[in-house]
Amino acid sequence: MSTKPAIRKFKQSLFLRDVLILACTAFGGPQVHFVQFIRRFCEKRRVVSQSELVELYSFCQILPGPTSTQTITNLGFKMGGYRLAILTILIWITPATLLMSGIVLGYSWMQDHELLAIFKFIPAMAVGFLFAAAFKMLPLIKKHWGFYSIAIVAMFLVVLNQIYARNAFTSSIILPTILLAAAFISQKFIDIKFTPNKTPVGKIKVRQLLVI
Repeated sequence: MSTKPAIRKFKQSLFLRDVLILACTAFGGPQVHFVQFIRRFCEKRRVVSQSELVELYSFCQILPGPTSTQTITNLGFKMGGYRLAILTILIWITPATLLMSGIVLGYSWMQDHELLAIFKFIPAMAVGFLFAAAFKMLPLIKKHWGFYSIAIVAMFLVVLNQIYARNAFTSSIILPTILLAAAFISQKFIDIKFTPNKTPVGKIKVRQLLVI
């Protein structure tokens, strides 16, 4: 009797357990999440190569919506089809949904008991997480002076924008401007040949898109 279905089921359950662990412990936004994805799925579990994960993440970056959720859902789809993808997104969003709902519903109670002071450390923690993620992601940047220049200039522009932005419009327009400018510069002035991944993610049916 073949044991392949049992092995596949075990791997999928292990993947979902890892998703739950990450959903409860990974904080800091998509950049930090992506580093955790690399450590968990590429280095520890080896269920996907780093280049494939980078390609999925890069594709999700250009899509509207939460990049981390899209990336891990795509990874679930790649490993087990749309059923595993649906389970992945449900497990991924449940802890954050419960936590945020609890904070919203219990805000008045926390304010009365002077518990809101614990959140004053969150900005500093977020900055630390982002610096650690940036350091980890540096080796993933293509080794070319143009890409390093784009990353450094973009960092300074974002920081200056946060300091000197006059209104919500000027604050929000900087990121799409940087993305468009970086894409134009990369296309016109940086001569690097990229090798596309010839392995398709899988066949997607219309009913699967409607469910998602």
